[in-house]
Amino acid sequence: MFAVIANSKIGELYRDDGARAEVRIARGFAECKGLSTEQIEDLYQETALMLLERTYPSEEQLRNALRIGIKHRALHSHRDERRHAEILDENATQIQLLAQTPENEQSPEHLTLARLGGRCRHHHLSRNLRTNRPVPGT
Repeated sequence: MFAVIANSKIGELYRDDGARAEVRIARGFAECKGLSTEQIEDLYQETALMLLERTYPSEEQLRNALRIGIKHRALHSHRDERRHAEILDENATQIQLLAQTPENEQSPEHLTLARLGGRCRHHHLSRNLRTNRPVPGT
Protein backbone atom coordinates (compact mmCIF):
# COMPACT_ATOMS: atom_id res chain seq x y z
CA MET A 1 0.00 0.00 0.00
CA PHE A 2 1.22 3.54 -0.80
CA ALA A 3 2.02 6.03 1.91
CA VAL A 4 0.09 9.25 1.51
CA ILE A 5 2.17 12.41 1.12
CA ALA A 6 1.25 14.89 3.83
CA ASN A 7 0.65 18.58 3.16
CA SER A 8 3.91 19.45 4.96
CA LYS A 9 5.84 17.30 2.46
CA ILE A 10 3.96 18.91 -0.42
CA GLY A 11 4.89 22.32 0.98
CA GLU A 12 8.56 21.28 1.00
CA LEU A 13 8.40 20.43 -2.69
CA TYR A 14 7.13 23.93 -3.45
CA ARG A 15 9.93 25.77 -1.67
CA ASP A 16 12.54 27.81 -3.54
CA ASP A 17 14.71 25.10 -5.11
CA GLY A 18 11.81 22.87 -6.06
CA ALA A 19 9.82 25.79 -7.41
CA ARG A 20 12.73 27.06 -9.52
CA ALA A 21 13.33 23.59 -10.92
CA GLU A 22 9.67 23.12 -11.81
CA VAL A 23 9.42 26.56 -13.43
CA ARG A 24 12.58 25.79 -15.43
CA ILE A 25 11.05 22.50 -16.58
CA ALA A 26 7.74 24.21 -17.40
CA ARG A 27 9.52 26.70 -19.69
CA GLY A 28 10.21 23.73 -21.96
CA PHE A 29 6.55 22.71 -22.26
CA ALA A 30 5.00 23.43 -25.65
CA GLU A 31 1.93 24.73 -23.81
CA CYS A 32 4.06 27.38 -22.08
CA LYS A 33 5.63 28.69 -25.29
CA GLY A 34 5.31 32.47 -25.47
CA LEU A 35 4.72 32.92 -21.73
CA SER A 36 7.14 34.97 -19.67
CA THR A 37 8.95 33.49 -16.69
CA GLU A 38 6.72 35.58 -14.42
CA GLN A 39 3.59 34.17 -16.05
CA ILE A 40 4.88 30.62 -15.64
CA GLU A 41 5.71 31.34 -11.99
CA ASP A 42 2.13 32.58 -11.50
CA LEU A 43 0.77 29.40 -13.12
CA TYR A 44 3.03 27.35 -10.87
CA GLN A 45 1.83 29.13 -7.72
CA GLU A 46 -1.86 28.85 -8.67
CA THR A 47 -1.47 25.14 -9.43
CA ALA A 48 0.57 24.47 -6.29
CA LEU A 49 -2.08 26.11 -4.11
CA MET A 50 -4.78 23.92 -5.61
CA LEU A 51 -2.70 20.78 -5.10
CA LEU A 52 -2.16 21.54 -1.41
CA GLU A 53 -5.79 20.60 -0.83
CA ARG A 54 -5.20 17.03 -2.01
CA THR A 55 -3.12 14.04 -1.00
CA TYR A 56 -0.92 11.95 -3.27
CA PRO A 57 0.37 8.41 -2.87
CA SER A 58 3.82 9.35 -4.14
CA GLU A 59 6.02 12.32 -4.91
CA GLU A 60 6.05 11.29 -8.57
CA GLN A 61 2.25 11.53 -8.80
CA LEU A 62 2.37 14.93 -7.11
CA ARG A 63 4.94 16.21 -9.62
CA ASN A 64 2.91 14.82 -12.52
CA ALA A 65 -0.23 16.52 -11.21
CA LEU A 66 1.69 19.79 -10.86
CA ARG A 67 3.05 19.63 -14.41
CA ILE A 68 -0.30 18.68 -15.92
CA GLY A 69 -1.94 21.52 -14.01
CA ILE A 70 0.63 24.03 -15.28
CA LYS A 71 0.07 22.85 -18.86
CA HIS A 72 -3.71 23.21 -18.56
CA ARG A 73 -3.42 26.67 -17.01
CA ALA A 74 -0.98 27.71 -19.77
CA LEU A 75 -3.48 26.62 -22.43
CA HIS A 76 -6.19 28.62 -20.66
CA SER A 77 -3.88 31.62 -20.54
CA HIS A 78 -3.27 31.46 -24.30
CA ARG A 79 -6.99 31.08 -24.92
CA ASP A 80 -7.76 34.08 -22.74
CA GLU A 81 -5.13 36.21 -24.51
CA ARG A 82 -6.53 35.27 -27.93
CA ARG A 83 -10.07 36.06 -26.84
CA HIS A 84 -8.97 39.36 -25.33
CA ALA A 85 -7.26 40.30 -28.61
CA GLU A 86 -10.38 39.32 -30.59
CA ILE A 87 -12.59 41.49 -28.39
CA LEU A 88 -10.23 44.44 -28.77
CA ASP A 89 -10.07 43.96 -32.55
CA GLU A 90 -13.85 43.74 -32.81
CA ASN A 91 -14.39 46.87 -30.72
CA ALA A 92 -11.29 48.98 -31.44
CA THR A 93 -13.06 51.62 -33.53
CA GLN A 94 -15.89 52.02 -31.02
CA ILE A 95 -13.42 52.28 -28.14
CA GLN A 96 -11.40 54.93 -29.96
CA LEU A 97 -14.51 56.92 -30.89
CA LEU A 98 -15.82 56.70 -27.34
CA ALA A 99 -12.50 57.89 -25.93
CA GLN A 100 -12.41 60.85 -28.34
CA THR A 101 -15.88 62.20 -27.58
CA PRO A 102 -15.74 65.48 -25.62
CA GLU A 103 -18.19 64.36 -22.92
CA ASN A 104 -15.98 61.41 -22.03
CA GLU A 105 -12.97 63.67 -21.53
CA GLN A 106 -14.80 65.17 -18.54
CA SER A 107 -15.95 61.85 -17.08
CA PRO A 108 -14.76 61.12 -13.54
CA GLU A 109 -12.80 58.09 -14.72
CA HIS A 110 -10.99 60.02 -17.44
CA LEU A 111 -10.18 62.94 -15.12
CA THR A 112 -8.93 60.62 -12.36
CA LEU A 113 -6.70 58.72 -14.76
CA ALA A 114 -5.34 61.96 -16.18
CA ARG A 115 -4.67 63.31 -12.69
CA LEU A 116 -3.02 60.09 -11.50
CA GLY A 117 -1.05 59.64 -14.70
CA GLY A 118 1.79 61.89 -13.57
CA ARG A 119 1.98 60.29 -10.13
CA CYS A 120 1.87 56.78 -11.57
CA ARG A 121 4.74 57.57 -13.93
CA HIS A 122 6.64 59.26 -11.09
CA HIS A 123 6.08 56.24 -8.81
CA HIS A 124 7.17 53.84 -11.57
CA LEU A 125 10.26 55.95 -12.28
CA SER A 126 11.29 56.25 -8.62
CA ARG A 127 10.68 52.54 -7.99
CA ASN A 128 12.89 51.58 -10.93
CA LEU A 129 15.60 54.00 -9.83
CA ARG A 130 15.58 52.51 -6.32
CA THR A 131 16.05 49.02 -7.73
CA ASN A 132 18.56 50.13 -10.37
CA ARG A 133 16.38 48.74 -13.15
CA PRO A 134 16.13 50.53 -16.49
CA VAL A 135 12.98 52.55 -16.90
CA PRO A 136 10.93 51.50 -19.95
CA GLY A 137 10.64 54.17 -22.59
CA THR A 138 13.54 56.29 -21.33
